[in-house]
Amino acid sequence: MLSSLSLRHHLSDLLERGRLPAPVALPLSRAWDSVSARRVARPLRLPPVPVVGVGGAVLGGAGKTPVAIATAQALSRAGARVALVAHAYRARPLHARQVLVDDPVALVGDDALVAARALSSWAIPTWVAPTRQSAIDAAARDCSVIVVDGLLQSTPEPLSCSLLVLDALLPWGAGACPPAGDLRAPPWALLRATDRVVLVSDANCQGETALPPFVMDACRVELRIVGSRTGTTLLPVDQLRTLRLGVLLLVGRPQRILDSLERCGVRCETAWFGGDHQPPGGLALAAIRRAARISRIDAWLVTPKCGTHLSGLDLGAPAWEIETSLRLDPRTETVVDSRPCVRRLCSSPCSRLPCCPFPS
Repeated sequence: MLSSLSLRHHLSDLLERGRLPAPVALPLSRAWDSVSARRVARPLRLPPVPVVGVGGAVLGGAGKTPVAIATAQALSRAGARVALVAHAYRARPLHARQVLVDDPVALVGDDALVAARALSSWAIPTWVAPTRQSAIDAAARDCSVIVVDGLLQSTPEPLSCSLLVLDALLPWGAGACPPAGDLRAPPWALLRATDRVVLVSDANCQGETALPPFVMDACRVELRIVGSRTGTTLLPVDQLRTLRLGVLLLVGRPQRILDSLERCGVRCETAWFGGDHQPPGGLALAAIRRAARISRIDAWLVTPKCGTHLSGLDLGAPAWEIETSLRLDPRTETVVDSRPCVRRLCSSPCSRLPCCPFPS
């Protein structure tokens, strides 16, 4: 397999693998530990409606946005009027705004655009703003519960429910904070701030993944690749196995997606990994086209998030978006079909939260 890496991805890969020299990285990592542990809970004025936070342990690639989307859908199915607050990382919204499915990615951000498209048929609005506070304030005007993507906990008032999303295979990333690793904060600080751990695993991995260190219990989420979408057509995995394909990813931890494709039996002839949230520049596009030509691929496989940056670009081959399905808590009934009252997850009276989508 041919493989190309952007400089931005190479730098993030060093963090994800903990490859920076220890004599330099470890002292700085300990300093990050100390500061980040005190900043896990973000200062916010919470509105008079329940707020559910969905945060991750690592700097990217754990799957928190799909979990936030599924949580919003589950609450909506339970009868709540839900709004989702997304983060506009690397975007520049001028004011609080509801994200439209055809908004420019540079204005609202890739995660927000993916969420808005996934939730449009549910009539669940997605909000972004220059600050998280202004986005929450705007979303609270016409909803009964808010889901916030990228927020683990708030202060001085705690969230109604806090969900910590962990990758089942690499829950604590490289096991250290930057620059020795990619943890946002020490595990003890993250766990102390959360009500529920959500463990995201690949449905094609055999057997049940063991709980991560320090975690006593977790709700399990399965992600399964079901095919690839080209326009309005969904090509099933069986058909993808017969084609010459490349994978083009602009996300954190891209190797986990490549590994998941291989577990499905989809072999990629070439791969190009760019920086998370980072569209390819001119030199990168030339390298991508060259890789497509050398490997003679039929198409590039991209995630919906990557697709927001690649629309209209000459990639040397068509870009097909990977389609996934998400199943919450496969050990029992799926969470999207369950409606438990989870009192121990609520920091305020349970009557404020009509239905928590995660079982206790």
